[in-house]
Formats: sequence, C-alpha cells, structure tokens
Amino acid sequence: MGLGVAFMLVPGCGAPAEDGAEGDGTIPVFSGPNGSAGAASSPMGGSSGSSNTAPSCTPGTAGCAARPPEGNPANPPISQNPAAPVSAPIASACAANSVSCEGNTLSRCDAAGTSLTRQDCAANGGTCGPVAGVASCITPPVPSCTPGALTCDGANTISTCAADGSSATLSRCPDGTNCTGNGQCTPVRCNQAALLNHNGNGGVTVYWFAQGTIDVPRGEDQDVHCGFNGTRANNDDRNANNANNGANDRVEHIQDPALFGAMNLSEYNVAATCGACVELSQGGRNVTITVADSCDPGRDNNVTCTSGHIDLSRTAFQQLTGQSTGDINGVSWRVVPCSGVDNVQFLLKKPDDEYWNQFVVVNHRYPIAKAEVLMEDGRWLQARREAHNYWLPPEGDGGLGGDMGTYRVRVTDVNGAIIEEQLALRGGLQGGTGQFGCQ
Repeated sequence: MGLGVAFMLVPGCGAPAEDGAEGDGTIPVFSGPNGSAGAASSPMGGSSGSSNTAPSCTPGTAGCAARPPEGNPANPPISQNPAAPVSAPIASACAANSVSCEGNTLSRCDAAGTSLTRQDCAANGGTCGPVAGVASCITPPVPSCTPGALTCDGANTISTCAADGSSATLSRCPDGTNCTGNGQCTPVRCNQAALLNHNGNGGVTVYWFAQGTIDVPRGEDQDVHCGFNGTRANNDDRNANNANNGANDRVEHIQDPALFGAMNLSEYNVAATCGACVELSQGGRNVTITVADSCDPGRDNNVTCTSGHIDLSRTAFQQLTGQSTGDINGVSWRVVPCSGVDNVQFLLKKPDDEYWNQFVVVNHRYPIAKAEVLMEDGRWLQARREAHNYWLPPEGDGGLGGDMGTYRVRVTDVNGAIIEEQLALRGGLQGGTGQFGCQ
C-alpha cells in the first residue's frame, strides 16, 4: 500500500444527495465540527490526505482543537524503520562433556552443555595439563620421604631420599661399618678380647668323620656338627676299618674345605665358635683351620678333648705336626679373621616349609654373637642358637618356634658389626651382599 489513501465516494452525512449532483466532478461538502461548511476537497488526482486540507476552524478558538488531527486515524502511517524485536539474553554454552585448560584453570562442561564452576589447579599447588590426553588438574605426588634426607634403612644400609621426595635409593655401608644416626656409616671397633686364644697350652690330635663326632652311613653325606655339610670322597665308614683315615674328608662353606677341626666341647660353647678361623702354631710350623665340629670326651672316648684342645682333620694335622698321628701338646692357637671367604650367606633348614624354619650362617669372617628375625608386627626378635649351629627363631602361633616372620634376618658378630639380609623360601645359599669387618 502507498503513502496516499484514495477516498471513495460515499453519501453525505444527515441528508440524501441533491438530484443531479452525480457527475458534476465535485466532491460533496462536509459539515465542519461546528456545523459550518468546510472547504471543498481537491479534485481526484491531486494531493491526498487531510494534512493538505485547510483547517475548518481557527485552532485554539472555542469549539476548535488546539491542533487538527493529522492523517487518517483509521489508517495509521506505516513506519519505514521498524524497531528490532527484543529477545531474552543468550545463556553461556560449551561443548557437552568438554574440559580444557586456561592457564592453571580447568574449565569443564556438563552433558547438557552448561559451563560448570572453574577449578583453580594452583590452589593445591598443582597445574593444569593433560593426563592421558585429557585436561586435568595435576597434583604433585605426596613425598614418600623427606627430600634430600639420609636415614638408616636397616642396620647396614643408607636410604637417600630424592630431591623431590618421590623415592629413595639404598646403598650398603662399607664392610666394617654400621649405619647409625642420620644415615652415617660408623666404623666398628675390633674386640680382641672376644677372640679365644691359648698361648702354648693347647693340644691337638687327628680325627676323621668315620671315627669322630658323627657316624656317616656309607654312600651318604652328613652335616658336621656346625651344619656346614661334611663329605667323604671315598665313602669310608667304620665298617670299612677307616681305610683312608679321613684323607679325603671335606667341609663345604669354609675357608679351606680340607683344613678344619673339632673344638673341645667347653669352648665349642653351644656352637659359639662354629665358623671361627683358628691359627695354630707348634715347633715352627703353623696351619689355619675353620671350626666345623665339636669333640665330646664323654661321647667320643677322647679323654684329651678338654679346654684348649682341637681335633684336626687329617690334612691339617699333618701340616701342623708333620706326622700322621699322635697327641701333640704345647700348641699355641688363637681365633683370627677368616680370609678368602665370600660374603656372609645363609641356608634354610626347611626350604619347603613356610611356617617353620631355621637357618645357618656361613662364610662369616668373625664368630657370630647373635641372630634376629623381623616379625610381621615390626619387632626384631632374637633367635636361639642350637648346638648344631642352626638358629631357631622365636615361637610362632603354634608355639613350637621356627617362626621366620618376614624372612628378614640380622646377624651380629663378636665385634658388633651387623649384616642384614632378606631371605626367600628356597634352598641353596642366599644373601651375600656384605661381609663383617672392624677397625
């Protein structure tokens, strides 16, 4: 529709039209608001609309409005520039189930695409970054130890904590030192008073397995009294009249398999001297043996096996005396550190029994003073040394002893040096990470 509005011819108000009025080309006159005649309209085709029509009265006078109405109220003008419709604010939205990092802030979106509260990763000392490809707050791990600290992890092991506290590395103290205080390896002082000796008042005789402190069945090996496993290469026994007189007797896990001895029962002292190395001298000759057995005058009919006496293997006796037999007195001997042995090791008595066990210590440089086992409740409990040199742990739930706890063992020599090892339930030698020493 255009801006101009065409007027249709309609009958006048109040009276019918005069005869002959049609077709004269004029528009009927309308009464003004006060009943007076108004001005005639413009012919058709001229300007249309009441805005171009002269007022029918004087504006502001009585009975005349202050300003005539503009336009046709039945047909209001149409705006050229309509106002834009007003809409509701658009809510913030995000990709459903998305997460992203904005610096150290983690932005998250739920399944409906609505933003969730942002998380400040730095508030807990963390950072925002990818974890398996997904943006996440990365929290530093809780330190497992004091960063940079040195501590003792056991009796002879130092634990060094990493700079970030994330882990620790273990290192063993040098032989002859124990870990004390804040991870310090402290030297162990030698205790000479703990080492037996006889100056010129000892004695020796020769012995062999078949007539000594044990009876070895034909064709079988037999542990000597210290549990170090004695063997006979020629299978001689008492019934064979000791044909080889022990020349081939050997003992495992000692300094020299052919050079060993049986200590008199009083100084054997419930296996306290088992594994000790003894240097003997007499008449300008000498030999060093390892105590692997015991001699009992009441059981072995060896009346000379009293304090200061040692029965020697065939090879050791001949090396010391130059003789094949005899009862030799005036011998000097003293316990000395064993040389040429490997690191301290252990053997389980029952390698197939998890609940009851004993263990023997071998290859030690000095005599052993005590042994302990670590129980599951964290206590170190002392084991009891048996006469056959095996250590019996304290009682377990069954009350019979032999409870190895965690199978972690700790042994201390006569100088106070300590070796600590973790054992496994298996046969054969175990351990071997350190050796006793003193300064």
